[in-house]
Amino acid sequence: MLALARALVRGLAVLAALLSLTATALALEQAAGPGLAVDAHAVEQRCEIFVSRLGLIETEHAADLLQRGPDDLDVTNPSAALRVLVAEDNPTNQIYLAAVLERLGHSAVLCDNGADAVQRLRHEPFDVVLMDLHMPVMDGFDATRAMRALSAPAGAVRIIALSADAFKESRNNAISAGMDGFLAKPVSIETLAAVLDER
Repeated sequence: MLALARALVRGLAVLAALLSLTATALALEQAAGPGLAVDAHAVEQRCEIFVSRLGLIETEHAADLLQRGPDDLDVTNPSAALRVLVAEDNPTNQIYLAAVLERLGHSAVLCDNGADAVQRLRHEPFDVVLMDLHMPVMDGFDATRAMRALSAPAGAVRIIALSADAFKESRNNAISAGMDGFLAKPVSIETLAAVLDER
């Protein structure tokens, strides 16, 4: 899994470079035309933002992973391993989260939608749930409400929202639905490690 995540990061870095080159070439081509000019730096920045939003990986963290590899990251190992239920429909995010959790000494169980996550929690013990807000079949809000309706200990599991939708209203709705915290994508490995270690 770590090798797959490393390959994914390298692929994203290559994509970023290609987008940057394409943006620069486009700017030069347009500038050569009569009365046309493009801000190459602005276009390049937008390309970097696009690449970072493909998954959870921030641009600087992607470059850091490319240079050092996930095994060399400076994070504190948790005192005890956690069993983490990950409700996330994006395959790239699933790969990244599974690799990060493994690196941190935890185990991950992946679900593509909220309904599947509720069923897994109903029948299996978990320490933490990482919940995306927007998923098919059942979104993170409804999934959290369904989880809170379960009897203890399942109904009392710690649920952390993990979403690129970081608007204040979404944060408030997540807490109102019963989530215990909110992490905005892209999230760094260090931030995720700290939140999981809070207990």
